[in-house]
Amino acid sequence: MNQTKKIALGAGDTGKEELLEIQFNEPVYPPYEDSELLAKAVWMAPFYSKAIDIGTGSGIQSVVYSKKHRRTEVISIDISRNALNYAKKNAERNEVSKNCEFVRTSKLACLKGNKQPTIWFCNPPYLPPNEQIDPYLPKEEILTLVSGKTGFEFSLEIIEQFEERATIGDNLYLLTSSHSCPETFEQQLQKRGLIAEQVAKVHIFFETLQVQKISKSEKNETD
Repeated sequence: MNQTKKIALGAGDTGKEELLEIQFNEPVYPPYEDSELLAKAVWMAPFYSKAIDIGTGSGIQSVVYSKKHRRTEVISIDISRNALNYAKKNAERNEVSKNCEFVRTSKLACLKGNKQPTIWFCNPPYLPPNEQIDPYLPKEEILTLVSGKTGFEFSLEIIEQFEERATIGDNLYLLTSSHSCPETFEQQLQKRGLIAEQVAKVHIFFETLQVQKISKSEKNETD
């Protein structure tokens, strides 16, 4: 059964309060608190000519950025056909489908040869398998929550892709959790000469969620 969630974003360029309607259904990852936290950070992000939404799910981040920046080309990628179908419907529902291209892939080959300033955003699976997860959740939804032995594996892959493909001025908005090795996160950024700035944060029960804005330093680019 389809469910719909309304999400208030704040004032847009016209000064009018923007309200999203996001439709979802199992096993598409619902817009939980983590998605909403990232959405608020994405809404406040500056204009880029290109945006890439990694693991788009319901399409919430693509819709948010397209609502704020109507001239941006947004590429929404996911490995799930079901998720992409809902993402397309949500783009249409919120009147931003002309901005968005939906690509079924698990890789970032769509950025090959890209020279445009680009903003990336991703709400990755971030929990280790030993965290308490509702065993009655659909298997596909559990896969959107759990990432490897530490909970950090998917995020690390995204960071590696960003290091390889991004240029000075690009930003990666990445959601992180206090449950997924924050020390390892900092070490991996330092190892790659990447800079992180916390732009959003919320405490939920025994967990802290953050949105990190990651960028390349000029030193990193010249090395």
